[in-house]
Amino acid sequence: MNLAIEEIDCSLKEYLKSVREIHEEEMNVRWRDLGPFTFRSGKGRLAEITSSSPLGEVKMLQAILVQDHCAYILTGAVLREEFSRFQSELIAAMHSLTLKPDLFSAIQDAAKKSVLEKLFSSFGQILPEKRTSEWEKLQKIVLEEHASLGPCWHFFALKEGYSRIFPTTESVYTGQKPPCQ
Repeated sequence: MNLAIEEIDCSLKEYLKSVREIHEEEMNVRWRDLGPFTFRSGKGRLAEITSSSPLGEVKMLQAILVQDHCAYILTGAVLREEFSRFQSELIAAMHSLTLKPDLFSAIQDAAKKSVLEKLFSSFGQILPEKRTSEWEKLQKIVLEEHASLGPCWHFFALKEGYSRIFPTTESVYTGQKPPCQ
């Protein structure tokens, strides 16, 4: 699963037309519009892209949401023969896309939000021998206490937590709004 964000100055319809033209210019690539798609943050479109790779034929779902002069493009890719096994998970992750100004604003329960913020702020003082147990603790809290936020939020929360617990990785959360919001 990949999320790309692009600043644009056009409608979803115009953007989708451009995306289609780009994919149709590529050799051995088939693109088709699957129709309207609803994200938690609004309505967009879903497309299917099929292409060849050294591992075999790859099938991708691409969900596109346009808001505030920004295109949010979620792409999930799977080998064609495994697509039916992962299709519902890809769709669920795409549906869960929620645009928020920061990671914690998605949490409605003030107590749960406070617990997670405190946990994240404590990660800067973790002793190396405690990192693995803190990582396991974070996974449990994110996946069990915040199950309703969906797989897309889980991915970003865990990626950010991991980068703070094991600080050699790059951080995705800066405390600032994404560039297009």
